[in-house]
Amino acid sequence: TARNDADKVEHFDAPEILSKKVKQLAQLVRDSEYMIGFTGAGISTAAGIPDFREPEGVHKEVAERFLLPDPLSLFDAHYFVTNPLALCLVARSLLPGVHAPCRSHRFVRALEERGKLLRGYTENIDGLEAAAGVERVVACHGTVASATCLACKHRVEWRGAGAQPDLRKLEAAEEAPRCG
Repeated sequence: TARNDADKVEHFDAPEILSKKVKQLAQLVRDSEYMIGFTGAGISTAAGIPDFREPEGVHKEVAERFLLPDPLSLFDAHYFVTNPLALCLVARSLLPGVHAPCRSHRFVRALEERGKLLRGYTENIDGLEAAAGVERVVACHGTVASATCLACKHRVEWRGAGAQPDLRKLEAAEEAPRCG
């Protein structure tokens, strides 16, 4: 179940610093005819998704569970081919509906609705910009909203009418699903 706004805790700068930044941003938005947005992990940590680079973040947890040589092995194609379960479990925690977009995601959507956003670019794979309704977004590192089998090329969607939530069953799995 997606978390709602009342359930989540967002982290902010000190009030005086935040106030100054918001005023500066508001002025930039007012003065700009068009904007390009760039987002990364910070925008989704407010939605409850741990930063992958934090010492106690997802990298460490997955690296310890799967005895990865390096936490970044999680995203290495060669490692994935031999041990896909680690990435599948991380992807499962990011499937559409697990986390709800936060204020920052909705702000990007508001820029788009007002015709100011030319294009948004995100490093995040969580799909929260799309969940917020942002249409002009490029997920630079891909998204967990779909996956394609490397062997048989079968594509699985986890969003929309044809959603197939196979990865939701991975919590107790000993290995990743494979082709039949």
